[in-house]
Amino acid sequence: DIFSRAGEACQEAGVQFAYHNHATEWDPVEGTTAYDMILSRTDESLVKMELDLGWAATAKKDPAELFRGNPGRFPLWHIKDFDLSTNTPVVVGTGQVDFRPAFAEAELAGMKYFFYEQDTAQSMDDVQLSYDNLVEIVGNLKK
Repeated sequence: DIFSRAGEACQEAGVQFAYHNHATEWDPVEGTTAYDMILSRTDESLVKMELDLGWAATAKKDPAELFRGNPGRFPLWHIKDFDLSTNTPVVVGTGQVDFRPAFAEAELAGMKYFFYEQDTAQSMDDVQLSYDNLVEIVGNLKK
């Protein structure tokens, strides 16, 4: 209910409310998950999702499945890679998060923008390597 009210207030102000996840939103709650509650109990025009693909992977969630169930609701994505054996953020392209299935469904998701995010970058070299790897990942989808 609070998200719907926030969405209405944002709409009145001319901006879009969007929710950014971590992994805990997929923990069991009353026979479902907080993430599923947000999706099912809010108006899709008022509450969009800013899906963090890395945290979704740590929770063992399939972004493409989320997109199929809620088309157009995911305009913003965070691109974060993880070593899934330790749930530690790593340079994009060096962990086990497979971004290709999500990018293949970008249109269905309604994706407009994505943001690279790395909590533990050691230097600008890490940022450059993540960028280069992401360009390769996205570029290979078009081949």
